[in-house]
Amino acid sequence: MDSTEAAKLIAIPAALIVSGYQLALSQNSLPIVLNEAASVSTPIFKQVYNRGAVIAVPGALVASTAFGYLAYTTHNSTHRWLFTTGAILTFGVLPFTRLVMYGGIQRLIEISGSSTVQERSGAEVTKSLKAWTVQNWVRCGMMLTAGFAGLVTAFV
Repeated sequence: MDSTEAAKLIAIPAALIVSGYQLALSQNSLPIVLNEAASVSTPIFKQVYNRGAVIAVPGALVASTAFGYLAYTTHNSTHRWLFTTGAILTFGVLPFTRLVMYGGIQRLIEISGSSTVQERSGAEVTKSLKAWTVQNWVRCGMMLTAGFAGLVTAFV
């Protein structure tokens, strides 16, 4: 196996695995806690977020590095475009999280640490969790698109 094949075996599954992980959070996990009190939902969110960072951040970095390597080494212009797209999208979830999602994430974590704030922030928590869920769907779509871009190279 050469380095190009190894990079493909890393980039494509990494993007698809992280996408699936994010999909599970938005589809299965967070909607369940939306109707719970802030004292329940925000600590759960904090745990989900912290555990997710252990999977999503390294997965995005590994996938973007492998896609970047593939884009750099290929001589096929279509493949280069698809691999570059994959690299941009997989890396792009990191600044998207920081620039778009971070304020809401920090607020939810802040609320999770204070029972006084939890008592008076029910509507805010629901709104923030819904916003996070939608934003997470965007990240899921970015990773899924990157994974599909890599898969397309097998057929183009």
